Amino acid sequence: MVKGIIMPEAGPVKRPTLCLLADDDIKKIHDDSLRILEKTGVIIRNSEALNMLKNSGCHVDLDKKTAHIPAHIVKECLSKTHPTIKLYHRDGKNQLEIGRNNVVFNPGSSAVYFNDHESGKIRQPFALDLVHLVRLVDALNHIQAQSTALVPSEVPEAIGDLYRLYLVLKNSPKPMITGAFTKQGLVEMKRLLEVVVGGEDALRSKPMAIFDCCPSSPLMWSDTTCQNLIDCARFGLPAEIIPAPQMGATSPATLAGTLVQFNAEFLSGLVIS
Repeated sequence: MVKGIIMPEAGPVKRPTLCLLADDDIKKIHDDSLRILEKTGVIIRNSEALNMLKNSGCHVDLDKKTAHIPAHIVKECLSKTHPTIKLYHRDGKNQLEIGRNNVVFNPGSSAVYFNDHESGKIRQPFALDLVHLVRLVDALNHIQAQSTALVPSEVPEAIGDLYRLYLVLKNSPKPMITGAFTKQGLVEMKRLLEVVVGGEDALRSKPMAIFDCCPSSPLMWSDTTCQNLIDCARFGLPAEIIPAPQMGATSPATLAGTLVQFNAEFLSGLVIS
């Protein structure tokens, strides 16, 4: 005998969540991150960012290219940050919300080698490999976003970031996670996105891509990546700040220490943005 299932009344879907740290642990990690930003500071190899932080009330040592960011400035910037980011498909209709407890799947980013499924050998990718991947992801409903996931080895470095974006845009309408390799690269990529979506205002109101901006662990922003972060804010492009510390190498050997550094690096990027 098959029994009927009583469905609950319609309402917001409650998704399961996983929290590995107690609230007190999270607070301690965050407080320690704030102390690092204020006392130790962050190395910033970008003159515009250093001057901007200095004019905003941070203690800046221009000779050492170091910025010490007070806790009250971090808290102010956190209060101004939107809880979600919306990315749009090429047609500007379907949207993808990033933030809160939403989970979004997309391929990895910027692989310079990969395992060829036909030969079983590890090799450098070509543009056609990225095209095949993009078309595959486009057909997978549960992979919601594209990524400029491979770096074509036959393309000149000067246009590598722009060409990857072109290949994704040509082969899929899905929104994407991407990133620039140079300062000018981000500017050119923005122009390409504008052509596809219908202009600067259309891109600002309905962005199709989010740009990765990664600090260099420990506690450093390169000139190029920092400028990318500033330009994303200036152009109204969503930015994704991704610290990548290696435990015991570019961060403390302990998990707690690495989380403190990770959070400090992220918060420094948030303030710059």
